[in-house]
Amino acid sequence: MRKNLCDNLCLLSYIHSHLLLAETHYQLGEWIDCYDEIKKSNKKEKEEINKQLASLIGKEEINDLDRIGNLERALNHYYKAIEMHTEGDAYQNIIQDMYYLDDNFNDNLYHFSATMDRIKINTGEVADKISELEKILKHTTIINLVTSLSRRRMKMRSLHSVSAKTGK
Repeated sequence: MRKNLCDNLCLLSYIHSHLLLAETHYQLGEWIDCYDEIKKSNKKEKEEINKQLASLIGKEEINDLDRIGNLERALNHYYKAIEMHTEGDAYQNIIQDMYYLDDNFNDNLYHFSATMDRIKINTGEVADKISELEKILKHTTIINLVTSLSRRRMKMRSLHSVSAKTGK
């Protein structure tokens, strides 16, 4: 599967986080929904918008403007955002690319960005978005796969942390 343009813009870090990508894909999915409504209602506007889009992003990319695909990517990145702050796979992948000598660990923007992500997770904002997206996507194929895998990982991680604390 070809990677989406949003996923290729930058390396993931606390600054360019999974939460940022999730919100970007979510907003893009909502925008595509409006775009689809315009295409249905007015042929003249559709042609003008397609012409402007083609000049901005290219004709090939217009075909990739898929609402469901972007909402699925958003859901996947919301789950990875939670993994980032629970020492899951997403965290392990990002921490590998951080270097003490480059001062990644003492960067105020890193800490601020991580804090903003954690606030959104701890206040339930991310859980609300996940619930909303699961309702929208409940009949798609990938939702079942992403949801079950993410929940299994989180359950295994919490079982592991409980057993580590109790020594069992």
